[in-house]
Amino acid sequence: MLTLSAALEVPVHAQDVLPGGVRVPIQGYWTSGCIKLGMGGRHGAVVTLHVSPLGVLRAQAQMFAGPSCDRPTVLARYRGEIIGNSALGELDHRVEAVRLSVADRQALALYNEQPDNFGCGFARARPWALNRERDVAGRTCGGQGFARVGTVLKDRYWLEGEELRFGALPLSLEPVARPTQPGPVVFYKVGLVDRSE
Repeated sequence: MLTLSAALEVPVHAQDVLPGGVRVPIQGYWTSGCIKLGMGGRHGAVVTLHVSPLGVLRAQAQMFAGPSCDRPTVLARYRGEIIGNSALGELDHRVEAVRLSVADRQALALYNEQPDNFGCGFARARPWALNRERDVAGRTCGGQGFARVGTVLKDRYWLEGEELRFGALPLSLEPVARPTQPGPVVFYKVGLVDRSE
């Protein structure tokens, strides 16, 4: 865990170097376009990333009912701490939080009617509520598994100009072998970060 004193030691000219000397050249704000998900691409998602100079990786995936990203259904939020990065783009991040909220009444009914499948294993006695975030780290939701807090995920990224791809993120938040090929989701840089973020 980074301490405030360690964070203050990061010089302005070395914003791509974390405390402890770990370099992370992908700092900034990134977004995907509307990506198709689900069987036959029947759903859509837009994913945003924030990679801070202090080693925090935040991802937010807004899922939509249709492939054109027009009606929000579920929001997934991830927070991790970057603990390793190599010149080859190997990136290790430790899971700090995985949370979901449901923003659509049809999706809410599905989560509550099928708690073991869509509802992440929450019993009917603890139903989902509209727009209320829940901790889903270590759970499986609609076939998507999420790592437990403290798990180290090993990924790889490919950076070409202002375009970024990962091998696993954002489609997997489970421990897998380090990817050797870029995934299909392209992120576009949309902003720089301040060293205090």
